[in-house]
Amino acid sequence: MQLKFFMVPATDPEEIEQEVNTFLRSHRVLTVNRELVTNHNAPFWAVVIEYLDSIAGSRRGPSDRIDYKNVLSEAEFEVFRRLRELRKKIGEVEGKPVYTIFTNAQLAAMVQAKGENKEQLRQIDGVGDAKVERYGDQVLRVIKEGRSETGQ
Repeated sequence: MQLKFFMVPATDPEEIEQEVNTFLRSHRVLTVNRELVTNHNAPFWAVVIEYLDSIAGSRRGPSDRIDYKNVLSEAEFEVFRRLRELRKKIGEVEGKPVYTIFTNAQLAAMVQAKGENKEQLRQIDGVGDAKVERYGDQVLRVIKEGRSETGQ
């Protein structure tokens, strides 16, 4: 895992936008985190991209993907499936790609950790305060309901 940092001017993002988009298209992105900061009295988006290796214009093949059905127990996979459904609904409502909400790896970690509160969600790599405050209640509800229905 590697990190790439960008400072994007909040008032004129176009000058950095092309560079960020090119980077995103050419790497296997795990998470994208952003925070509005002030630098010399000017607002900037501090963007941190967590990524794997360069994909140089090619797409990941099926062999590069993790089959969570093989990684998680049957009961855990059912909760994982429900979390993916929730993520999809959130993405549709917010007009965002689902991977910007949570990655599959983050959803699997939530299931495996059997998150019971927001603090436990914050312990998952790439899940910060903003995501926990925005989506935490919904995620915890799905985990709790799934656990009770699957007997976890």
